[in-house]
Amino acid sequence: MRWLCVPFCLIIIAAACLPGNCTIPSFRGYTGLMVVPSADALGKGDWNAGVFFENVANQTINDYVLNYGIAQGFEVGIDRFQLSDERDSHTILNAKYKFMTETSAQPAIAAGITDLTDEIETTVYAVASKTFSTNLRAYRGETLNPRVHIGFGGGRLSGLFVGGSTYFGNRVELLAEWDSIAVNMGMRWRVTPEFTVHLGGFNLNDKQNDRFSTGASFGVGASYNMTY
Repeated sequence: MRWLCVPFCLIIIAAACLPGNCTIPSFRGYTGLMVVPSADALGKGDWNAGVFFENVANQTINDYVLNYGIAQGFEVGIDRFQLSDERDSHTILNAKYKFMTETSAQPAIAAGITDLTDEIETTVYAVASKTFSTNLRAYRGETLNPRVHIGFGGGRLSGLFVGGSTYFGNRVELLAEWDSIAVNMGMRWRVTPEFTVHLGGFNLNDKQNDRFSTGASFGVGASYNMTY
């Protein structure tokens, strides 16, 4: 699907041209884009929660997520994960610590771990997030400038991953990422500063003639952020 490369590259390039941060949960619970984590983390006492539905290989994946900032830049989270054809749910524990805050001269840098108890596959990662413009745009105190996110991980994020995020106006955010395995693209609609609707496509580079293919899929979700 060569046509997918065009919008993906445009979003990555746009994100590289302009500072902002966002603590919205991903489809995997931890703060980030769709699957790729960002270097952002919740502040002390802040929390977010969400519910996500995703169809992979004709099986619905349900995620019920909750994250809490136990200290400034240190978030912990839980992801209650279930396949529609399974009775049992899996409890995924996540943690992330942002040890460098973004400035005009340096990126934000964070390290994290997902699935701490190895329910599915324990994954560790490090990620940097950066914008490159002093032309700051904001909506109700939150910056809207495009960003790039680059990191390296093991486990599910098996190698280099990269993502880009950019706003159109002050309510719609476009996302594109390479999660070390697949291309994912989506959007988030900020209905209010706290409430967000998520839409996205996964495994968009999937080759249908590959017998190991999981197939492209579409996901939806909703999340709520509370910042103090």
